[in-house]
Amino acid sequence: MPFMDEPPGGKISSTLSGIYGSVIKTMRNFTEATVDKEPSWRHKGKKLTTGYTKH
Repeated sequence: MPFMDEPPGGKISSTLSGIYGSVIKTMRNFTEATVDKEPSWRHKGKKLTTGYTKH
């Protein structure tokens, strides 16, 4: 039955999409670990502060 046969290029397509997905996941994890952080000057409390220092 032809509809049960694997389409031409099916294995290549699924392999490449798996590789692409793992690359994107690695990049997202790297970004989350390095960039996605709260600034050091932000904290809980009643006093309002900023990231600027007075010179």
